Amino acid sequence: DKNGILLTVVTKTSGLLNENVRYLFSDKQGGLWLALNNGLSRVEVPSPLMFLNENYGPNGGVTDITRCNDYLYFATFQGLYYIDEKVGKFTPTSGITTTCWAILPTEKGLLAATTEGVFEVQKQSIRKLTSQNFAFSLYRSRSNQSIVYVGEKNSVTVLQLTKNGW
Repeated sequence: DKNGILLTVVTKTSGLLNENVRYLFSDKQGGLWLALNNGLSRVEVPSPLMFLNENYGPNGGVTDITRCNDYLYFATFQGLYYIDEKVGKFTPTSGITTTCWAILPTEKGLLAATTEGVFEVQKQSIRKLTSQNFAFSLYRSRSNQSIVYVGEKNSVTVLQLTKNGW
């Protein structure tokens, strides 16, 4: 940036085809073209897009993504992960290590539907909300934003946010 602070490092791990950069060129749209040993790459810095692959992304297939508070959350077959975009590092959410099917941001934090039930995530605190296992989906009521429907293996559970919590 203008203060000399490093904003981004573009490497092979983050999606660059080759790390041997022979020439740089800035185009009229602000893109940075890189002449590499084996071709060309165009980089947008800063970019609203993020490139994730098996070297950089969370473990397991991703089933859902949402932003809640200052983090970007990823529901995966291996649990719930979050990334602090300022640091750029994926971290597993402790306490949710089983398949996480759906996530939903709320006023009280994040709801996570997993094979072990529904959990509420507030920063790094996790609390189980349902006794049923195998919660697959979360849907917020359009007519009453304090109600969330939980699609489960053999039923539908209704969660309602009150001043005391879920």
